[in-house]
Amino acid sequence: MVGTPSTHFMSKHPLITAADDLRNDLRGLKFPDPVAYTYNPLEYAWDRHCDYLKNFGSGTKKVLFLGMNPGPYGMAQTGVPFGEISHVRDWMGISGSVEKPDLEHPKRPITGFNCERSKFPAVVYGDSSPNSSIQPMPFLKTTSSQTFAPLFG
Repeated sequence: MVGTPSTHFMSKHPLITAADDLRNDLRGLKFPDPVAYTYNPLEYAWDRHCDYLKNFGSGTKKVLFLGMNPGPYGMAQTGVPFGEISHVRDWMGISGSVEKPDLEHPKRPITGFNCERSKFPAVVYGDSSPNSSIQPMPFLKTTSSQTFAPLFG
């Protein structure tokens, strides 16, 4: 089943617990026409979202980047808020399998880290390319990115 917690991520980490509570609360939402497709990356990209929370969600943060909803080429593909594929994989060191939503729009396929389209992490994070002087651990130690409503439709 998509979104079944991996035993690897069952922990007492408070953000994982909060995200799992949110994920469970969202499962009952149904939307009327014309909404035909709703993606919840907390379901099909749960393991990658937990990777993000475990690696970068601990400690006191000075800055919170809060997104409204996941974009089709960011969190919808990676499970990481503001999570453009190469940024998440190469800069943050998060990769792995991402499942597909139960119902997938033919023009918005979820291909996870194989997605060839891109969004714009530089707007949020500055130059975070592998050649940048900005390194993920010091930067993400004082900042956090979360998505207010993790549904994409």
